[in-house]
Amino acid sequence: MSGTTDTQHKWTDVLGELAGASEELAVGQLITHDNFSLEDAMSALELMDPKMDPGMNAAQVRTYEERLHLKSVPSSSSLSVKEVIGVIDRLMTFQAMWIDGFPIANTLFSCMYLPTASEVLDDRVLSTFIPVLLSQCILIKAIIDTTGEEDDFFRGMYGFDFPEIDAKKAIAEMNKAENELANNSTKPIQDDPAKELEYRGALLARLRFAKAWFNTLSKLSTYDLAASLKALDVAKIQLEIINKNTSLGEVPEAVFESEIARRISIGHPRKIEPISFDKTFEYYQQTFRHFTVLVNLPETTKLEDMRWKATDLVDDGASILTRAAFMKLFHQDGKILGKEPIIDWLIRDAKDCACIPESYFKYDFVQEFVKIFGQVYTAYMTLSSWTKARRRRKIPALFREWAILSDGASRVDKQITEALKLQESSVYFILWVLDKSHQTMLSYLQIGFDLELYDEQEYLMIYWFMDTIHANRMQQHNFLLKYAQSKPEPPAARQGGKNKKIKKPVSKPSANVQITPTPYNLEISCEFELCRSTLRYLMALEMEDKLPKPQFRFGSAAKRFDVRFNAFYLVPGSTPTYVQYEQYQKDLAARKIHRPNDDYLTVAGESFKNTKAQLEKLINHPKGLPKWRQERYRAMLKVVITNSVYMMTVKAKKLHKSALHQPQFNFSVHPSYATINMVEKK
Repeated sequence: MSGTTDTQHKWTDVLGELAGASEELAVGQLITHDNFSLEDAMSALELMDPKMDPGMNAAQVRTYEERLHLKSVPSSSSLSVKEVIGVIDRLMTFQAMWIDGFPIANTLFSCMYLPTASEVLDDRVLSTFIPVLLSQCILIKAIIDTTGEEDDFFRGMYGFDFPEIDAKKAIAEMNKAENELANNSTKPIQDDPAKELEYRGALLARLRFAKAWFNTLSKLSTYDLAASLKALDVAKIQLEIINKNTSLGEVPEAVFESEIARRISIGHPRKIEPISFDKTFEYYQQTFRHFTVLVNLPETTKLEDMRWKATDLVDDGASILTRAAFMKLFHQDGKILGKEPIIDWLIRDAKDCACIPESYFKYDFVQEFVKIFGQVYTAYMTLSSWTKARRRRKIPALFREWAILSDGASRVDKQITEALKLQESSVYFILWVLDKSHQTMLSYLQIGFDLELYDEQEYLMIYWFMDTIHANRMQQHNFLLKYAQSKPEPPAARQGGKNKKIKKPVSKPSANVQITPTPYNLEISCEFELCRSTLRYLMALEMEDKLPKPQFRFGSAAKRFDVRFNAFYLVPGSTPTYVQYEQYQKDLAARKIHRPNDDYLTVAGESFKNTKAQLEKLINHPKGLPKWRQERYRAMLKVVITNSVYMMTVKAKKLHKSALHQPQFNFSVHPSYATINMVEKK
């Protein structure tokens, strides 16, 4: 087919291929491209669909100005106490939905009282509640806006804007309204004397909740975490009270224009149904549970613990507000929790995880390197606070940063060696960087299990490659411990980077030194042993042809292998060589030759036994992990015990040799290490 230029284009019908590809997608899965977002996909018009077609029935929808002109917005003083409670509960619901990713025009600003507050708000309760609600929203948006690019939140205001509100004055007015309700200093708020206290209590709970939630956000934003925790405790109590009396309220539909978005230029959908208050309650409960973690961050003094807190929050479904608040606390103006420079945290991490002597950090060139390290680590922490899908999409860019940093680490090691006249070259800084890069690579692969990106045919090669990374990391860290524990503390350097003269070179470490594992070393060892045990179990099943064969409708197994792992080779020293699919196949073939199948089951059983001992040692270590981090390793221990029992059954009943049985993978115990059982074929 000829175009408008001399270029000849050949058009091919690919509908059949696309239809075939769609069959491999599960319900809810979507293939996206960087230039075609989920919002673009949802914006495909479906004519005459009231939810998707913006023009349908648009003339029947009134804007705020039109409704004011027609006087169809009821004044708040004309509402019954039941309707006031209903409005507040609906606004709480809409705030939760807005934070959770719905446009503000479809949610909060569908309430006629928000943009027109000065004209129709003339009661005592809503006129104080709504300014405080808007003050909350201003703080929420300010916190989320610090995160930069984020797919989970509609930042656009669609022509609306938050009014300028004096938050202190709004809180003061709310305090007055609260006192009037509490002291019965106003006339009865409804007609039934027997229910007067119940309705007053319901209104008080909502005002107190709004004030406490505002104070939680306000104090967190200024790093006053003790005051934020105190306010959060009040908000939790009031939320429980609200949840018990939501039946007292009824929503006046005249106060809300559910289809206002039809008259506004925003993305689809044009109409949103509010979630139930039960779900609203659950949302705030979860948010408050996560905020409890945030306001207790001062108890954390190690970067590894801080990173795991971010990861745990994401794993527990933390909202973008919680994740943005975490990053605000973690890094603001170069300081963690608004107080301590990140370089101080990095020095502690270098001592804990890489055994680097404190005296090394007195050199100017080391300080400069740590500053650059801090920039990369901040990006790493930012990724850790993102949703898993987005984190995995962005991690490969971080590999390039680790690659550049590893070059700088090698130069620092060389300078340290020369400055201290070491007989054996320093390896501290390069191994510190490589440890973090290994950590990033493993995270990238493990998230793939959580997102269900892998076919069962790929499990063997994924665990095989994870084992390769774990082995390198373990070997390098053991070498680092041996290096650190076999040599004396080097002479201290003067502040400012000019080292003292050294009369004698530092002696070379003994080759026969026995290392003493640190808790961090035990963590690495436990992950390595569990991955290797799982790989050996899979190898035993592979040798009996029990694993699905790598067959892909589009592309080959070699291509899939390259897609999964080619980003890893950016970091020097992170993998022994550029591993290609052919080398992976040769390694599997060699393993099959050297061990018969039953022997592999025995080896896997011993490996799981050793992993169990390592995990128990880590969990019970006197200087080990805080309790909240032990849960992750207890889950790993459960995987080990479950797989050990399964293997005993498989071996005893020879299920691995049965043509009637196939492996079943279950990731309910741990997101990236499966329990593997043999079940009857369906």
